[in-house]
Amino acid sequence: IVITEDGTNVMTNITFRLRPQWDDESQLTVTSRLMLQNGVISIPFAHTWGGGSTQGYENDLELKAVVFSENDVPMSPARQYLRGGETMNVSIEVGFENVNERRGFVDGDAEVILYRDGTAVRNTTQLDGPSGTSPKPFPSPTATSNGKWAWFP
Repeated sequence: IVITEDGTNVMTNITFRLRPQWDDESQLTVTSRLMLQNGVISIPFAHTWGGGSTQGYENDLELKAVVFSENDVPMSPARQYLRGGETMNVSIEVGFENVNERRGFVDGDAEVILYRDGTAVRNTTQLDGPSGTSPKPFPSPTATSNGKWAWFP
């Protein structure tokens, strides 16, 4: 709880976190009451998220974007192959289902794994920045082969 006052107004900022196991809610209401220095308890203050056409709380992760790049330049979607041993960066953007805001998960609350042909080749539980990006360099296979790549949040 952070309290600031300017002589006339008192602003209270309450920061809280929900457990990642909490499931989606169409509406979420948080109510708080303050106890003044003289012991008097304030009237309740409530803030509601969601209702109507907006989601109150969403915890289902989804990949919003995947970008393959080389030397900080995105690779063309028309590119059909990689040279054996070539290093590329894969950046993903993680967000929440039905939420347009670009926000990733809190470090440690989820794991994003890159698979090649069913074998995990990279993973992370931390994203870079509030938009939920995770740039990871990795070499392509040295042998000539077709492979299926998949990210799973």
